[in-house]
Amino acid sequence: MITRSISEREFRAGLAQLTGPYRSRNRALLIGLAKTGFRISELLSVQVKDVYDAVSGAMRPRISISRQHMKGKIHGRTIPVHSEAQQAIHAWIIEGGLDQPGCGSLPLFKSRKGGRLTRGQAWRVVKSAFRRSGTADGVACHSMRKKYGTEVYERSGRCIATTQQALGHRDPTHTAVYIDINRERLEAAILGLSMVA
Repeated sequence: MITRSISEREFRAGLAQLTGPYRSRNRALLIGLAKTGFRISELLSVQVKDVYDAVSGAMRPRISISRQHMKGKIHGRTIPVHSEAQQAIHAWIIEGGLDQPGCGSLPLFKSRKGGRLTRGQAWRVVKSAFRRSGTADGVACHSMRKKYGTEVYERSGRCIATTQQALGHRDPTHTAVYIDINRERLEAAILGLSMVA
């Protein structure tokens, strides 16, 4: 299956389908994926102390993933955390009781049994939400990373170098795969071509 990017409308429709006792965790997971651009295995490696300062009760402004949890294990990556991701993660930390003393080394995205949520479990969360919203075709955890790449590309003035850095790619040809080109803009560009005399 080829994983596709999703639109903001599809993303919000998927979020609206999250229910049950782990709704807050799953919401933080999906928003975390869409607003950080981390791969699912990278985001699942995050511990509570990586995003939350228990002493001050405040969210950290950046998330750092060490190189042993990154694809290729060559470089770590630190990115600023979008306010929407901070809010969703903070809500999960409070609701999940992860703000208590001694919780810093626990996985941020814990499973029902208390261990780290697995990639398979995260994939099921994503598929279930988007299946219920009617947009599951081609949607998986990586869809949020592609959404992130497309949004960074657009907000950076369509700068491939900025998008490459935001996604942590070493090669810009990899980055191009993450950019969902707006169909209307593509057609307007093609139809706007002028004849050369």
